[in-house]
Amino acid sequence: MFGAVELLSLLVYLYGFIIQRKIGVSMLRMLSFVLDRGWRIVQSNLFLWIFYTVQNSLEHNGADFS
Repeated sequence: MFGAVELLSLLVYLYGFIIQRKIGVSMLRMLSFVLDRGWRIVQSNLFLWIFYTVQNSLEHNGADFS
């Protein structure tokens, strides 16, 4: 699973590098544009991801909820 995430991040980085070469806009400027225009979506996805991760990592003191 971790290897797939690493591969995906490499592909995103390479795709961004190709876009940067073609249109001449830096990756940081593209990231700031996305965060400026779609901050609500990014914030809600980040909140849901953190909530899901915390809920899956909690121990329930031996209680069986199945």
